[in-house]
Amino acid sequence: MTTNRRLVNVLGDPADTDVPTWVSADKEYEVSGAGPPFDPASLNPTRWFRATYPTGTWTDETATANATEDSADVTQGTAVNGLSPAHFAGPSGSNFFRCGDNNTAYGASAGSIVVLFKPATAPTNNASTILINGGLVSVQGAGVFQCAFSDTGFRASAYDGSYHECTVAASVSNWHVGAAKYDNTNVQARTEATVFASASTASSAPTLTTDDVLLGTSFQGVNNTFDGDILEILLFDTALSDADVDNLIGYFNDRYALSL
Repeated sequence: MTTNRRLVNVLGDPADTDVPTWVSADKEYEVSGAGPPFDPASLNPTRWFRATYPTGTWTDETATANATEDSADVTQGTAVNGLSPAHFAGPSGSNFFRCGDNNTAYGASAGSIVVLFKPATAPTNNASTILINGGLVSVQGAGVFQCAFSDTGFRASAYDGSYHECTVAASVSNWHVGAAKYDNTNVQARTEATVFASASTASSAPTLTTDDVLLGTSFQGVNNTFDGDILEILLFDTALSDADVDNLIGYFNDRYALSL
């Protein structure tokens, strides 16, 4: 007995040899591929700023609290894949952003920062572990949680009554993904080249109450501004996993045609 099957064309291109051009219409097939690009919104960021930065106010993609310039203009940096980063003028500058209060930016017992940044110079840091030049994102209340590009690399810092910090290597003139988090047990840092466990220090959750989130500067925002470009900043009220950060790295590579 001969069984006849109805065949359908799924490619429209007989020259394409990756998969069969004709398949049976009454059978199920699994088609492999990269799938849709990762959407950072699936991680529920509490604040999200990304290129193109238009100059002036930087729009929060979560529609929670836009970032406004503190005093001097934050300019546009050189476009990456057609999208312009925010450019900061360095330790002697005063151009940075304020972004609402932090009550909804971080969680009481956990929080994370992810920044896609390119430092132009290596800063000379102040003596304090918190008052450091090259600040990327900072928030202060009774405690402090922040990240920066320090003289030794990408640094995560916290103050819970005592200062805590951890640093992982990062270089000037290159794009990096810096991720910092706290989980009521540790403060940890990583880049696209490492995992969280590579830079960790014991710390309870800092008490973050009503002060502004600062973008492009460190604690107090006094002569500690970052020197370089920032394409994206995401804040979370949870402690991200390495897999979460890896997914964000893939998204950054896709959006900005990078190879991190």
